[in-house]
Amino acid sequence: MCDKPADGKCCGGGGCSAESNGEPSAAADDDNDDGVKPSSEPIFPTELKGRKPAALRLSGPLCTWYRPTNLEQLLALKSAHNDLKLVGGNSEVGIEMKFKDAGYRHLAAVTHVPELSKIRVTDRGIEVGAGVTLTGLQELLLQQVAKQPPHKTRGFAAAAEQLRWFAGRQIRNVGTLGGNVATASPISDLNPLWMAFGAVFRLASQGRQAREVPASKFFLGYRKVDMAPWELLLSVRIPFTGPSEFAKEFKQAPRRDDDIAIVNAGMRVSLEQQAGAEAGDQTWVVADVGIAYGGVAPKSIMAEKAMAALRGQPWCQETLDAALAALGEDVNVAPTAPGGRGEYRNSLAASFLFKFYVHVCLAMQAAHPDSFKPQLPPGYASAAAAYHRPPVRGVQFHHAVPEADDGSAEVGKDYRHMSADLQVSGETLLLYFVC
Repeated sequence: MCDKPADGKCCGGGGCSAESNGEPSAAADDDNDDGVKPSSEPIFPTELKGRKPAALRLSGPLCTWYRPTNLEQLLALKSAHNDLKLVGGNSEVGIEMKFKDAGYRHLAAVTHVPELSKIRVTDRGIEVGAGVTLTGLQELLLQQVAKQPPHKTRGFAAAAEQLRWFAGRQIRNVGTLGGNVATASPISDLNPLWMAFGAVFRLASQGRQAREVPASKFFLGYRKVDMAPWELLLSVRIPFTGPSEFAKEFKQAPRRDDDIAIVNAGMRVSLEQQAGAEAGDQTWVVADVGIAYGGVAPKSIMAEKAMAALRGQPWCQETLDAALAALGEDVNVAPTAPGGRGEYRNSLAASFLFKFYVHVCLAMQAAHPDSFKPQLPPGYASAAAAYHRPPVRGVQFHHAVPEADDGSAEVGKDYRHMSADLQVSGETLLLYFVC
């Protein structure tokens, strides 16, 4: 409520005494304690809409935190501090600092560097900035699957499906593509895919030409990558697949949702038609292949011997048998290896290759029914079926308790929880309070 000015005009505030001869206006009765009408939406200040974030530097007794606003500033920090730790979603660095007592003297947030969030679609594939979140990556891949011809996006569809089971949505919303790659976890769900699909990592540094490293050559050891201390991952280039090129993702975890992998894999094969021994006979042979595994070694690995057994060979059962035999040399997890379950993990690796063989056979049969005739036993087709878990059903039995002489039967009687019916029907409203 304002004081009536000398000119007798109202100040314009709600409930002003100048409007009603000292009596509060009716509008004031509709306001809450904060003076905001319940039916109105708060207006976001226009001054903040056009605000440009500034570069920040916060120094403390344990570390110095930076927030660069462009790639040039970030590269300068990387050059000045070889121990600089880049933080995107903090889903890995936060765990290291809180639970592993990792100490970093210099931290830099990359969330405000626009060059790391660029996305470019070319005639050969897509180039995704290292700062793009995993949710953003999944949305991009699905958009391309919807726009492009189906044969070009088989690798994109496989990566999008793998992301579906990658951690939880909250992690995917903040975790970045570059963070997952550079962390170099031996059980990363995505790195085997980039290796098998022929992705290329682009690295940048101050005063030097950007260099490119194939994903298959990037991982050198346990959490060790081919990246100098003054370099950073700028983008990931993921190629399209060809007309007779197929890609598939695999992951086995203790549970389906929100769990880390026991073994995962990415596989890709490109087939070409060649003339057979007899006139008019055509055979589909392996022109190129990529097979990568995670969870079977201290780093994500390429199954080089299995790939060599497939190259130039016809896509048939005999070739599969030779590849499986060679795979035993590529993947040989000892019983005493970290994580244990060596025999089980070896079996998973072999089963993934077998499933991929069946998947490609069925896809080739659908794409080339006249020239490709797979000889699969009737039960093999189920190996390529998509996983589906039916809804869980249960039955609970209650004991009949005879009534007492006085009509009561409380002792020993089963009672449902008061909220049980609401919970199973989906009517329960859960409220979360964040303090």
